[in-house]
Amino acid sequence: MKDFLTDSVSQMSRKTFGDFAEQKAADYLQQVLPWNLEGVQLHFREGELDLVFGSPEGVEFVEVKARRSSHAGNVVEALTAQKLRKIWKAIAAYRQSSGDFRPGRLHFLAMEYKKGRGFGFDLFQVER
Repeated sequence: MKDFLTDSVSQMSRKTFGDFAEQKAADYLQQVLPWNLEGVQLHFREGELDLVFGSPEGVEFVEVKARRSSHAGNVVEALTAQKLRKIWKAIAAYRQSSGDFRPGRLHFLAMEYKKGRGFGFDLFQVER
């Protein structure tokens, strides 16, 4: 039987694949953690926040990086010091614009799409 999802994922543009992966990430995190989605692709001059969740501990910021294969290298390698600086600045902008000063944490969700199996997920908390 033909795997239509695999075929469609392989033909998605980078933007479409990224949006698809972020939706899968949000669904996954809400299934496995007591978090509620509060924001998706929040844009600020300083940068973008992929996902923002409310949790019993406060606010959870999640940077999502997805790959269709491991040919481009390890997904975790995409989280550079420069990228982290932009995310921390975007978090500050989010807090300032929203007035949301609950305790917060930053997480990195590495996702790799495996043909025939879907996404694998690895969630890491990022320390400042």
